[in-house]
Amino acid sequence: MVIKNSLHVSCWNINGFKLKGYNKYSDSDFISEFNKKDIFCLLETHCSLEDALEIPDFKAVHLIRPMSARTRKRSGGISVYVRSTLRPGIKFLKHKTNDYIWLKLCKQFFGLPEDLYLCFLYNPPANSTYSQSLTYDILEYVENDIVSYSKLGKILIAGDVNARTGSKQLDFIQNDILDTHISSLFEEYNPDFDIPVRHSQDSILSTRGKTLNDLCVQTGIRILNDQLDNLREENPKSYWTLLESLKNSDKKTEKSSNITSTEWAEYFKDLNKKPVTPSPNIIEFLRNLENAKVFTELDILITDKEISDAIHTLKNKKSCGPDSISNEMIKNSQSFLIKSLNHVFNKILSTGNYPQIWANGFITALFKNGSKDDPSNYRGLTVTSCLSKTFSLPKVFNVFRGLGLRHLIVTDDKLTPLGMITRKDLAKFRAGTKRGLVKIEHLKIEDN
Repeated sequence: MVIKNSLHVSCWNINGFKLKGYNKYSDSDFISEFNKKDIFCLLETHCSLEDALEIPDFKAVHLIRPMSARTRKRSGGISVYVRSTLRPGIKFLKHKTNDYIWLKLCKQFFGLPEDLYLCFLYNPPANSTYSQSLTYDILEYVENDIVSYSKLGKILIAGDVNARTGSKQLDFIQNDILDTHISSLFEEYNPDFDIPVRHSQDSILSTRGKTLNDLCVQTGIRILNDQLDNLREENPKSYWTLLESLKNSDKKTEKSSNITSTEWAEYFKDLNKKPVTPSPNIIEFLRNLENAKVFTELDILITDKEISDAIHTLKNKKSCGPDSISNEMIKNSQSFLIKSLNHVFNKILSTGNYPQIWANGFITALFKNGSKDDPSNYRGLTVTSCLSKTFSLPKVFNVFRGLGLRHLIVTDDKLTPLGMITRKDLAKFRAGTKRGLVKIEHLKIEDN
């Protein structure tokens, strides 16, 4: 019986369930991380069986390492959790030590072509007291199991091996598919296909890392960590496409909406038809402010350097708006385009006329919840012109300057005017980050 055609599997080294009095197991945010997972493993739990975490709707198996006789503390430890509804299709297999555990995912239950053998492993650092006290090699045990289980199904290993596998080290036999002599002698021989060489940020190859690379060559398994890192750096689009394809494929079978393009257009048009009746006092105040000379030093012309600095902040691989001008086009043509941009921006500043095409955008409807046939259950995401995009609080001030705006009306959810923000208001603040925290500083500005 197939009840699920995709799984969310996770493995997390938590480095102890307690840290300086902080108990991770009692943190609701920590527990909530597992709500959407089907199978997950916690490594280095450092807990006893009495302290082990139990989560409703999950079957848990805890591998507890004995307490150290010298320090009277616990190290290592593995806890594996399986969603209760999936338990009938998963079998926990025997293991020789508490440093790893195998799970068998039955092909009949999950609709797989073969059984899947999943191993969660924690191999402590080679120089640790625990490792030096062992009379066996954990990786050797795992390798023997791989040889046995690979004849019965597919193999997947997740965990912390504490092995430095180096950069550009091969975990497969290069040009193996070109060697026709072996395939002619052994009919069941499956040659290795060449894959991109891993470019790890850690160039050191340790003894255990070499052992792991050799294990991959001998058993035909592959190290995925740096393969994904390479793909993310070299081809971000393919990386995110791959991750999207690995998401819960159950969503692909869900019913799509029956909303027509005309209904979409009318819905988003109506969002801007809500009547707005500004207070007469605010209108009179704004008219007087237009004629006042307030903080006129902000009206100086935009410089080439300001435009160049803004261009350098643009990110690649971003969608462009209706004008079809991408960030890459702007960045690669700034040397001869910057004078034209300077003219356009300062023209906007002096006339107050904002290009209509910059106010247009492509709307993508993102489903929130409820019925998929109700447009109000979607949030509109608008992609506008790259030239009109800005990032972060400090650049909001440049928006005011670039668009020739003196003030911006602030409204509530019902579009009732509450007040306004001026360029002078924005000039009073400076934003920055320190140790991962955003800091907004209020500056004192005096008119001479």
